[in-house]
Amino acid sequence: MTEKKDSKTSKASRASKVVEELEMKCEEYLAGWKRALADYDNLKRDLSRERDDIRRYAMERAAEGFLGVLEHFDQAMKHEPDLSSCDKDVKKKIFSWLSGIIHIRTAMVEELKALGLESVEPEIGSPYLPQIQESVGARKEEGSKSEHILEVVARGWKLGEKLLRPPRVIISE
Repeated sequence: MTEKKDSKTSKASRASKVVEELEMKCEEYLAGWKRALADYDNLKRDLSRERDDIRRYAMERAAEGFLGVLEHFDQAMKHEPDLSSCDKDVKKKIFSWLSGIIHIRTAMVEELKALGLESVEPEIGSPYLPQIQESVGARKEEGSKSEHILEVVARGWKLGEKLLRPPRVIISE
């Protein structure tokens, strides 16, 4: 009878060991599954961040290209031709054409603003800030304080908090 008892205890002992081993395996698999789930969540977060960076970079690159075109537009508009020698019909056609060109420029600016771009135009007479403004010249002017803005040559642009183009200014000496 002791033999049967010993065999039952040895079977129970073996079964207990098997159960312990299986429980350890289950815990190991559960821990691995949790690590894999955490890795997957991290991957999703990293991919989302990377997608946002790519979008932001693409937006900045496109905006910089359009801002160059807009800057040329603005420079061209500063040089209005003398139409005094033209007759009324020609003047009317030119003004009509110019009105359309101005409308196109306005629509372009509105589209850039809709994409999140903001123009940055410092005030005349305000202090020059080299961190966010670019000086393209300096001149002496009576009554003006040193290193203050005399003229804005080209407005600046920013996308969100990032300055894409600093305003270009002429400052006082």
